[in-house]
Amino acid sequence: MYYKVVIVDDEKDMRMLLKKAIEKVNGFETIGEAENGERAIKLIESSRPHVVFLDVEMPELDGVECAKRILEINPDTIIIFATGHNEYMSEAFELYAFDYLIKPFKMERVFTTLERIKKVNLKPEENSLNKIIRHEKGLEKLVVKNKEGISFIDMKDIIIIQREDRST
Repeated sequence: MYYKVVIVDDEKDMRMLLKKAIEKVNGFETIGEAENGERAIKLIESSRPHVVFLDVEMPELDGVECAKRILEINPDTIIIFATGHNEYMSEAFELYAFDYLIKPFKMERVFTTLERIKKVNLKPEENSLNKIIRHEKGLEKLVVKNKEGISFIDMKDIIIIQREDRST
């Protein structure tokens, strides 16, 4: 099974460069591109990619805010920031970014990141956090990923779970 990848960057040349690099790695397929955060959200809602390469400074919606919205759509999305700005790194990792590539980067760095996704067994249908939880016998907690981080909620404390407008 292939990892579906979306590239979001306001620079056309960077999107083309990333696309060529991604398609050289077996198991990954670029399914779409967007030049700003707003278009990225629409594309991601419709295509549900497994991996998103995301620039930070873009028109209409910056990469950090875009990442937050992507994770509301699908919290299992693997986000890789590819940007020329290292000052957003801590915010990116607070959002559980898989990697943070600082431009200009070598293509080997992209290859390494993609191979690492495959190595840690982040299969599209099963991310590593879910895998860890499944292996814990007798663990009766629900993992909830939210804006503040991850919370573990005792199953016995749950009365109802409801999802509405991308909020649970």
